[in-house]
Amino acid sequence: MRTVSGLAGPRSARRLLSAFLISALASALTVVPRQAPAAAVPVGGVSADAMNAMFTDYGDAGGHWTGGDNTASVVLPDGRVVWLFADTFLGTVNADHTRPLNSPMVNNTIVVQSGTSLTTTLHGGTAQAPEALVKPTQEGEFLWAADGTVENGSLKVMYNRLRKTGEGVLDFEMTGVTLATFALPALTLSSVVDLPFGSDISWGAGIFPDGAYTYIYGISSGTGFMKFAHLARVPAGGLSGQWQFWTGSTWSTDPQSATRLLSGVGGGGVQKIGSQYVWVSHENNLMFDSQIVAYTSNSPTGPFSGPTHLFTAPEMQQPGVIMYDARVHPELARSGKLLVSYNLNSLEPNGTYADVRQGRPRFIEIDWPRPAPGPGVPAAPEGLTVTVNGDLAVLRWQPVPGATSYWLHQRDVTGGQTHFARVPTSTTATQKEAAFLFDGHTYEYKVTAANAAGAGPFSATVTATVDVPPPAAPSGVTATANTTGGVTVAWSAVPNVWGYAVHRRDLTAGETEFTQDGQVDSLSTQLVAEDLLHGHEYEFVVTAKNGGGDSPRSAAARATARYSPPAQVTGLAATPKADGSIELTWAEVAPGLWYQVYQRDVTAGDPEFTQLPLPATSTTLTAGYLLHGHEYEYKVAAINAGGEGPASASVRATSKLAPPAAPTALTATAAAAGTITLAWTASHPDMGHLVHTPGVTAPGGARWNSPPGSGRWSSAARRRRDS
Repeated sequence: MRTVSGLAGPRSARRLLSAFLISALASALTVVPRQAPAAAVPVGGVSADAMNAMFTDYGDAGGHWTGGDNTASVVLPDGRVVWLFADTFLGTVNADHTRPLNSPMVNNTIVVQSGTSLTTTLHGGTAQAPEALVKPTQEGEFLWAADGTVENGSLKVMYNRLRKTGEGVLDFEMTGVTLATFALPALTLSSVVDLPFGSDISWGAGIFPDGAYTYIYGISSGTGFMKFAHLARVPAGGLSGQWQFWTGSTWSTDPQSATRLLSGVGGGGVQKIGSQYVWVSHENNLMFDSQIVAYTSNSPTGPFSGPTHLFTAPEMQQPGVIMYDARVHPELARSGKLLVSYNLNSLEPNGTYADVRQGRPRFIEIDWPRPAPGPGVPAAPEGLTVTVNGDLAVLRWQPVPGATSYWLHQRDVTGGQTHFARVPTSTTATQKEAAFLFDGHTYEYKVTAANAAGAGPFSATVTATVDVPPPAAPSGVTATANTTGGVTVAWSAVPNVWGYAVHRRDLTAGETEFTQDGQVDSLSTQLVAEDLLHGHEYEFVVTAKNGGGDSPRSAAARATARYSPPAQVTGLAATPKADGSIELTWAEVAPGLWYQVYQRDVTAGDPEFTQLPLPATSTTLTAGYLLHGHEYEYKVAAINAGGEGPASASVRATSKLAPPAAPTALTATAAAAGTITLAWTASHPDMGHLVHTPGVTAPGGARWNSPPGSGRWSSAARRRRDS
């Protein structure tokens, strides 16, 4: 998932959607220390059902991790498992599986598993103001977790360093790769080092120790949305040392020489089964694909064959839901199984707030090796042809006896796609459309026929080059302000587009250029622009996108942002404290509000309430610097960008300062010239003291003042003051 540290709002939720495109010294706080002794992963592995239940129970409990993406796992020497998350939701979860819109979200965390339970969430900052566990020193940048391993008694985790380049979902860029070291067993952060490998490849997509070497897989971006795998290695235990990069034929110390291994990778990881290397990945050769596939090789350097279809995520049948970051967890897998996780997110505004399950990993188990097709599979289809119609390629073929369905396979030759990718859905007809094509690209297609016995051999391959014009500008654009500072921008659908972008400018502030506010998929025809300024007039335009580029801008629509003042504060209570302060508490009016607190000294006869200097950002405040024995009256009002709401009913309380505890360890030491030095331990550093000498210097005794914080008094000093 995606965004900056701190409180997440709807705009922050939209930043999470960029996660599927890319799966320094910093201080970190362990917010909840590990209490229970470590328990090892059960012998024989853990089922996918048990993993899903474990994360559901932990996330729904609240008070820590409630959702996150990346989901890489590392088994520690003591048997615990650490789960490395990128964007992470913290806070609470409602009974209906929604989360509050002000839920904190940070860019990376670690969740600790002991036995079959998740026990601890590690993040930076405090419980009240959480931050990322690992932070870069570069201003305006943030870190997303990749993969990790244990070497030389420490946990090593790789992070991709990024920065935002605008307000849009895809407005970010990678700036580098960072290696963090955590001391074991405490999991305290001991170092954060930027690696000198540039920003073209996001190293750490998978870290795979294998004999004398540790292999590190990375991902780069190509034309369009194409992703490519690369490979580096270090001697075992040497992530902090000299790296070597696979050039396609040999190893080099030059990071720029790292060649492409295969295309279409998304997240992933390698598991060695016997002598075979199995790379499991989200199928990323096609846009918004719902499939998880495997590639196999006899060497970590490839060549890889495949893909072999493993699983199709059913959740992507829901509007706006996307899947990404598929990973294997070999140390937790049961015999004969691949244990695979994948992450879900939502293209719908507030989707991960409306349903927390859309921002959590799913676990599945896949039998491995995969069963071979049985006897009786259909023959290869014949007569395959392709016709191009704008950004659609229409494939037709002759029916195959015994076939019950057909699968279309596609390869983007221009984009450098290394393997054919199966289109996610089959057809029972003898034709199918291929969409999401890029202008000027050449594509190859082939088809298989399938029945209950499996899929048969491929047809002959056909080729097509597409000419995709940009879409027409959206029409019917409207902008409607609500009462919470948002504006709903709506428009009419444009045929055959991939999605839409909304752009805005603040006319009241004198802005002349539009900036992108957000993006939605092709199924959505509206977006709510938020975080606007009260009373400011905004202008909005909409563009559509396909493989030919962006459409012209739509006609503009305007709206003025408005916030209604908050409702009245209720439940105000005032409680005197032993230190003379008065603690105020009240009920929350709405998430994200501040509160003005007003005070009146009733005993002093104050005729009016006085506003305290700073507003409260929560539903409690401690009023201090009060006079002992004075009665005070308070009222509280909620504030937002629209102004101040009505004040609460007032409450009263009397400040009572408890007498201080007696000093301790009093000693008296005779000094020169008939003086005496007294020493003691003060009960509080801000207390003054009275020194009593009853019946010694005068009838009834005498007393003198000692300054605040002092623990000493001298009779010589007293005589000098008296003379």
